[in-house]
Amino acid sequence: MSLEVFDEAAAYLQHLKDHCVKLVLVHYPDAIRPKELIEGQHKLTHLIIDKIEALVGPELHFHLGEVDRQGKHSNMMHPCIRQVCIDFFYKSEQGPLAHRLPKVFQGCVPEHAVAAVATCICHALEEYSFGKHFDKKFPSVSDRSIYEGILELIEMIKTNPYHKNKWDQCCQEWARDGMDTGIPRMEKRVFKVYLD
Repeated sequence: MSLEVFDEAAAYLQHLKDHCVKLVLVHYPDAIRPKELIEGQHKLTHLIIDKIEALVGPELHFHLGEVDRQGKHSNMMHPCIRQVCIDFFYKSEQGPLAHRLPKVFQGCVPEHAVAAVATCICHALEEYSFGKHFDKKFPSVSDRSIYEGILELIEMIKTNPYHKNKWDQCCQEWARDGMDTGIPRMEKRVFKVYLD
């Protein structure tokens, strides 16, 4: 998805963002609904604001998955990114793109698709940044900036041989998982003719 397509695909991206708003509740519960016992709504609101800021602030930690066996970070591999990619591009009720563009989505989840998902997740988290959900205009100028920044982050990942290999394997695995769950396989049927 080029930057021009990002700007032109506002309705499609709105559906993607709406899906992300639901899933950030599942994947980032400690930030949105902290378990700490705090007296007073005002203090709780500030705790949520601080936790969201830690995820989507200047260093954007929301995209990090688990540290791997070698003790290295898993950039752009947060489980929420994976789930949204598979749900939206491979299993969407609106007709998944993987059905319409199997050559693009079969081998791996395209970088621009992952960047669009990460942008929507970031936006969805920001909608909770006041301690409760407030719907914000999407896509906005800042979302385009985030999208561009995420594409730059992906390019940085690919400059390191270890992380590039990990990134490539991850995108291939997500596509494989998506194709296995999203595109129904046609069973071969045998038709018998009875010529009595």
